Amino acid sequence: MLVNYNFFFNFTTILTNINVVLHTSIKLQEKNLEHLKIGLDVINEATKNFDDAYCIGSGGFGKVYKADLEHFDSSNSSTIDGVNKCDLPRKRSTVAIKRIHNQQGEQGFILEIETLTTCKHDNIISLLGFCYEGSGSMILVYEHASKGSLENYLGNSDAMTNLTWVQRVKICLGIAHGLNYIHNNTDHCKQKMIHRDIKSDNILLGDNWEAKIADFGLSKFHPADQAASTIYINMIAGATHADGHNIIAAKRLDRKSAEGEVEFMTELEILMEYKHVNVIGLVGYCDEENEKLIVYEYASRGSLDKYLTDDSLTWVMRLRICIDIAIGLEFLHGNVSSPEMVVHRDIKSSNILLFDDWKAKITNFGLSLVCPTSQDIDYLIDNVTGTIGYRDPLYSKTGFLTKESDIFSLGAVLFDILCGKLSSEKLDDEYSYLPFLAKQHYHEGKLDDLVFEGIKEQIVPQSFVTFTMIAHQCLHHRRERRPTAKEVVIQLKKALELQACFYILTKLAINYLSI
Repeated sequence: MLVNYNFFFNFTTILTNINVVLHTSIKLQEKNLEHLKIGLDVINEATKNFDDAYCIGSGGFGKVYKADLEHFDSSNSSTIDGVNKCDLPRKRSTVAIKRIHNQQGEQGFILEIETLTTCKHDNIISLLGFCYEGSGSMILVYEHASKGSLENYLGNSDAMTNLTWVQRVKICLGIAHGLNYIHNNTDHCKQKMIHRDIKSDNILLGDNWEAKIADFGLSKFHPADQAASTIYINMIAGATHADGHNIIAAKRLDRKSAEGEVEFMTELEILMEYKHVNVIGLVGYCDEENEKLIVYEYASRGSLDKYLTDDSLTWVMRLRICIDIAIGLEFLHGNVSSPEMVVHRDIKSSNILLFDDWKAKITNFGLSLVCPTSQDIDYLIDNVTGTIGYRDPLYSKTGFLTKESDIFSLGAVLFDILCGKLSSEKLDDEYSYLPFLAKQHYHEGKLDDLVFEGIKEQIVPQSFVTFTMIAHQCLHHRRERRPTAKEVVIQLKKALELQACFYILTKLAINYLSI
């Protein structure tokens, strides 16, 4: 069956936009924020329909305007409960208006409102109101910081001479006071918050040079009883590499974990030594004052596990991702001329990262082992690690590890991608995890029943047979019967070629019939 993909993608986009608008509207209604709502007509009038003459700055998600506007006066109101909106105190003042025109800013829009309606402090920028009339009209209204951002005074000798040492120290104190508040006093101490993007550009200065922390669109909350040292931050999206342009990802290791030191050094050594287009790139690291962080290149689309049930990830795209993973594993396992190889020990969908062009890269080498390739050795590991469902059953049973254990995990990931399910999730009381269920269905000739419905009609039979045969072989209970990563690459490329050939031949036939 041939599918009109342009129509499908357009329709999916429309449904996504509708869902986003409904989700945002519901979130805002739950917060009892009627007193902060400002009509779009009021904002249009104040900014002359967002005339550039009122624009004072711009960023990744939109522009910021300066205007005079009437808004809720929190300084003259102790409570809003039971008070009609019309009876609430209001005042007119100069405000900063941030208009978010990028749909990616939707989450940040909600986060800013949730955060700034909770956090009230002299050193945190105040939210005066907002406007939400669909994803095309997401507007936040803040108090106006007349001196602009701290960044404007750095590297400018004329501007910097206006700041005395006392003023600079007071600015630093203000930032520290604001940060101390959000770390320790958020939501009556039930939750703590991490800003995630503290930088000079996000520090605003008031009339008296008082510092105010701004831009909470990337913030994260965590329970107050969770120790900060155990928080794992996947993406520090505000950080940049030395060239000032590259977004990066950073992983902070648990200082209290006994294994943390070993995993840190293991991952660092492997990423320094093994560089490949299908292995996540190392940007840098920090190892000082009991802090250990590894900085990676930024995978803009996140991990593979989030896309398994995404209809827009076509069968061809999935095949290319599978090929990338297998090529990365082939590189890690080395060849006869390689003195050493890497056994990953935790290949799974959540450890596969995706980039803008859907290029796949293997990540998370904290559990990996570097082994000599000169001899075929079973390595006895006292502490069996890895993720249940993806972990080689022989490794779990005996504690002996070889590179073929990675091949089993690769097979599990291939079935994840085909079936739209995670191998780590229990699916059936009898067979428990996807790899075992897939093997059973394969032998019974019923594997088609497990295929993800969103791609089932796209898959050409020849491509399906080639793919499932090699994926099933990866799961063989005898290690010597499992293919090498190189053999997996060959068969996956064959499956992709068979898929492509079918479409080419179909197109030629249609063109021929139309003559």
